Amino acid sequence: MCWKETATGAWVITGTNRITGTNFINYDELRVLGAVTDGYVVTSPETEVTGSGYIDRLQAQGVVSAGEDREGALIIGRELKLAATATAEFGIGIENEVLVCSSIVITNPACAVDLGNAALRLTVSWSAIPIGTAFTLIDRAGSSPFTNFFAGLPEGSRFTVTDYFGSNYTFQITYSGGTGNDVVLSRPLPTLATLAPGSNPFQFRVLGQPYARYVIESATNLLNSEWLPIATNVANGFGILNFIDTGTTSRSQRFYRAR
Repeated sequence: MCWKETATGAWVITGTNRITGTNFINYDELRVLGAVTDGYVVTSPETEVTGSGYIDRLQAQGVVSAGEDREGALIIGRELKLAATATAEFGIGIENEVLVCSSIVITNPACAVDLGNAALRLTVSWSAIPIGTAFTLIDRAGSSPFTNFFAGLPEGSRFTVTDYFGSNYTFQITYSGGTGNDVVLSRPLPTLATLAPGSNPFQFRVLGQPYARYVIESATNLLNSEWLPIATNVANGFGILNFIDTGTTSRSQRFYRAR
C-alpha cells in the first residue's frame, strides 16, 4: 500500500505494514511501535517521529525522537536521511539505577545515513553522570561513514547541556565511535591547561566543564602508591579550575590527577 496522510494528532503504527513507493506523512506525531517495511516514509517539518519500532526507509524533515521516555531505540533498516530542518532528539535518564540513553539502531550494513546538518537535541533527566561516561546515539552496522554531521558539531566538538535540575554537562561527540562508525557522546576527562613549574606553592590549572565538581588526588609515585584526595574544587563558568597545593614542600615528588 501507499500512504499520503495529513491530519492532526498522533498516528500510532502497530503490527507489520508493508508499503510501496514514497509515503508522505503530515501528522503531528508518527508513533511507530510496529514495523514499516519496503517503501519510503517521508515526514513533513511539522511531524515528530517517535517510538521504538522499525522503519525500513526514513526521510525526516521534522523531529526524530529516538526510543521512548529516554530509553529504547528506534530501528532503521535501509536508509536514514535527515533534512537540514530536522532535529534528532535523544534522552539520557536512569532505569533500575542504571544510566540509559535512547538511540537509533541501524541494522543493515548497507544502510545509507545522511545526518543532513540536522540539529541535535539532548535532554538529561539525571544529575549524576560520571566523567568518562559514554552514550551511543546511533549504533550502526557495517563500516560505512556518515554523510554530513549534526549542525555545528563536526568530529570532536564539545557542547554543554543543562539537565532538569540546572546542572551543566559538557559532552564530546564522535562519528567514529563504538565499532568505528557509531555516533557516541562522552563526558570528556579534564585536561591540564597550564602548569607553573618551580612555583612555591606549586599550582596548576585544569580545563573541564563549566560548574562541574572535581576531586584533585595525589600520589607519591605511579607504580604502587595509593591515590589520595587532597581537594574538591568547582570549575568556573568557563570550565577552569585553579589548584594550589600548599603541602608540597616536604615531598621530593608528587603526582596529581583530577576526576
